[in-house]
Amino acid sequence: MAWVAPKTSWNPTDGVADTDFERIEGNIDYLKDERDTNEERIHLCGSYPNTLSCPASSTTTLALVLRDIPDQKKLVLKRISWSAGGTGDLKARAFVVTGSSYYTAAGYRGDDSGLSTDLYSNTSGSAVEKNVGVGLRNDTGGAINADQCPTVLALIDLEDV
Repeated sequence: MAWVAPKTSWNPTDGVADTDFERIEGNIDYLKDERDTNEERIHLCGSYPNTLSCPASSTTTLALVLRDIPDQKKLVLKRISWSAGGTGDLKARAFVVTGSSYYTAAGYRGDDSGLSTDLYSNTSGSAVEKNVGVGLRNDTGGAINADQCPTVLALIDLEDV
């Protein structure tokens, strides 16, 4: 079903006709279909607050989201990129946290070429909740001002195991 532009010229004396309900219900169905189509995709974006710096030789989590992972599904990192921070020694990563362990099949990436990396597979027999995040590793040897630290973007899909 296609999106139909809502009526925006309502008057206090207007009644609601059958066609109005059909349009409204059709648009609700359209929005539900759009949500269902993109439900298995995680978009993460993280950046440093202006008051902080990227410490030397450190790893910092920039964004974290709690996500249900259904049984027999896996998280696959499709793309990770970041704005230039003025140095080649900054690397981004996507990861899944379980307890105190970081499952990071992608590791730290200096580029986003050829990505389709499994981050986590759930074969437990039931859905599980996991924290999925993106972070940044500073290997420059010195702290970097926040205004020079990049924003990290990641696209992670939920696929069949």
